[in-house]
Formats: sequence, C-alpha cells, structure tokens
Amino acid sequence: MSLSRRLFCVGLAGAGLSACDKPDRPPTPAWRPDIGWDSGTRGFVDRGAPLEMVRNWDFAQSLHGFTADGAELRRLPGEGVEMTSASGDPKLRSPAGLGLAGARGSLVLVRLVRRQAAGAWDGVLYYATAKRGESASFMSQPQAKTPPEPGAEVILVYDMAHPTLGGRDWLRSRIEQIRLDTEAAPGGVVLVRQIAVAARPPEAPAP
Repeated sequence: MSLSRRLFCVGLAGAGLSACDKPDRPPTPAWRPDIGWDSGTRGFVDRGAPLEMVRNWDFAQSLHGFTADGAELRRLPGEGVEMTSASGDPKLRSPAGLGLAGARGSLVLVRLVRRQAAGAWDGVLYYATAKRGESASFMSQPQAKTPPEPGAEVILVYDMAHPTLGGRDWLRSRIEQIRLDTEAAPGGVVLVRQIAVAARPPEAPAP
C-alpha cells in the first residue's frame, strides 16, 4: 500500500467501515451445477457433459451392501431399492471401509423417487472418515432446499466442498462411509435408484 493510501485509511479509522476495509473483489457466488441423468449410459451429466464417477452404486442391479436403520429395505430389480420408514429417523448407510479420497470426489448425487410422504423430509447426508465416526458437526443438506415432490424423480446434489457444516473436512479426509436420512416419520416410502460420488467438472470453480 502506498504512503498516501495508508494515510487516507488512517484518517478514516474509527469512522465505521471504510473503503480501505472492503475486499478488492466481491465474493464468488456459490456454484450451482445442473445435474441430469443419461439413461443411455446410466450416468450423471452436468449440462449434458458426463461427470467423472469416483464411485457409483446403481441399485437397479444390486443392493451393493447398503443397509438401513429405522427402515425396511426391499430391492426391486431393474428399479432400485425401496426404503420404508419404520421410525422417525430412518437412515440408509453405505458399507464401511469405502476408502474414498474426499478431494477426488466432492459431489454426492442421489437419484430417488419419494413414493409416499408421511412426514417432514430430512434429506441430510452424513459421513464418517478414517479418523472419526458420524457427527452432527459434519453434514450437508442438498442444494435444492425444497422437499422432493411425491411421485417425481429427483436428483439430490450435495456439494461436499461447501457442506452445511464441516468446512473443508470432506476435502481433507478419507471417506469411509456415507449415510442418507430420508422421511422423518414412519410409513414414508422412498425408492432410491442410484447414489454416486463424482468429481467436480473442470469448469467448476476451485473449492
């Protein structure tokens, strides 16, 4: 900073926020991907361009070792896994020991149909790392804040480079397990078709 500018800033000190206190550039707006589904390749796309899949669980083919707490699972071959809530806190968990490098894939994508609404929609994603278990301090809500409309297929997008809570923890960690909370009441039915961990596309701003 030049001497003249430094003196100008000193002269404005104590008078509230000055021009010298303001950032040089406005903050970068949050990145909003436009994720779609390509039925031909059975993969996710962002504005028509294929996303690089780090891990992809297609429940039309298998349950892939996923389990549920507070819910019952029923696999429907060719469709996905139907999850029926048996409590007010149903959870769908991946197998443990995923060993995913969070920096390698920071998008979590969930393709589902909310078949029967029974209460408030939760939709929060939790995760465990090589250093710690699940925690309410490390979680994320999907970018779309509105609950899934019953009967409509939706893709929930979790940008784990900018989670609701946890800062850059995902990017710095080895992810061992993920957990999805769904319908927050008994009797809710959700058909989960696919869950994937994907890399951010090259044109996305750096996290």
